[in-house]
Amino acid sequence: MKNKIINRNFSLIFSFLLSFFILFFCCTEVFSIGLTPADTLVYYEPDKEVILNYAVSNTLDFEINASLFFTGELSEYFQLSTNNVVLGPKDSKPFYVKYKLPAGLKSGLYIVRLNALEEREKTTQGVGARASVIDKIMIRVPEKGKYIEASLRVDDAELNKTTKAYVDVSNFGEETIDSLFADIEFLTLDNKTISTLRTPAYYSLKTFETTTLQADFETIGLEKATYKAKAIVHYDSLSKETNFANFRIGSVEIKIIDFTRKIYQGIINKFNVTLENKWNTIVDFDLEVLIKKDNKTLQNIRFVHDSLKPFETKTTTSFFDATNSELGIYDVEVRAYYNNNAEILNGNLEIVEVPKEKLESFNYIFVVLIFLLLFVINIIWFLFLKKRAQKNSSENSVKEK
Repeated sequence: MKNKIINRNFSLIFSFLLSFFILFFCCTEVFSIGLTPADTLVYYEPDKEVILNYAVSNTLDFEINASLFFTGELSEYFQLSTNNVVLGPKDSKPFYVKYKLPAGLKSGLYIVRLNALEEREKTTQGVGARASVIDKIMIRVPEKGKYIEASLRVDDAELNKTTKAYVDVSNFGEETIDSLFADIEFLTLDNKTISTLRTPAYYSLKTFETTTLQADFETIGLEKATYKAKAIVHYDSLSKETNFANFRIGSVEIKIIDFTRKIYQGIINKFNVTLENKWNTIVDFDLEVLIKKDNKTLQNIRFVHDSLKPFETKTTTSFFDATNSELGIYDVEVRAYYNNNAEILNGNLEIVEVPKEKLESFNYIFVVLIFLLLFVINIIWFLFLKKRAQKNSSENSVKEK
């Protein structure tokens, strides 16, 4: 009878664990194969043989076969050093791509897809799908005549400091650009012009070459705000306008957005404070919260030293012990200390009774934890009984002999 009970418990536990492992392993081994480097941009060079080096990798703990092939326009001009690779566990092997493109291709961007497909044996463990990965080889064929692409970027600036504007210019035309420069206009967000600057000129930009035109912009007298800029690039007798680029003028600043406004009497509560970094550098800060009543500080909540990434909004957590607190409204003063500055936010906090449904929730969590604890104890007890039964069986066998 005792053995039947043990066997029944074992069956239940085994079924549970088996279901868990099946679900776990069914979801693994999908991303088993990789290609490096990632997508590649190459420039058109007709009738020239070019070699690109790659590697294919296996992320699994067992051997796989990888099949390599091309798809897409112009793929007939591409060759592989090998079409099949055997990869051991956690293995990576190099191969190369060789191509020679014909003369006379039309201008534009062509894409050839390099495919790596996993050829897994049917006897392999798990039921994951056969994996594949695709890298793109992008071939840029120059435009007829003179043709450029340009983009503008402007660094954020601290108040009354100098910032830089950059105009990146690429020659994607068949002809060399003899000279080029850019006029950059700086504006408010409601399109009021602040200033216009001209960059120094650049000479002899050949096909597929890129250069960056720069200009310094003084922010003296401008307020903290977000601004924008645009550039017109003049190249030989032609011109091209860039898109707008936004930039900020400001200083290191942390803003306290909000904090916990209601907690429950008789328990230890989480106390959250949400802060925002208003600037483009990492800012370290210390935080404390004073809980007051009738101008007397009743509790000082300390937080772990923390930091905010550029322009990050974060909620940080500490704990408020309300086990002996009275119901009512309290004054709150939140202080954030950073870079020899202090940001302060005042407000109110209400301590209320724990609602019935929350108590029931606490009870439910407690019951679940007890159940899990008993489940673990049951497994340990089962393993102990099984081991002892095996030991007794072994001893009985020795005695019978």
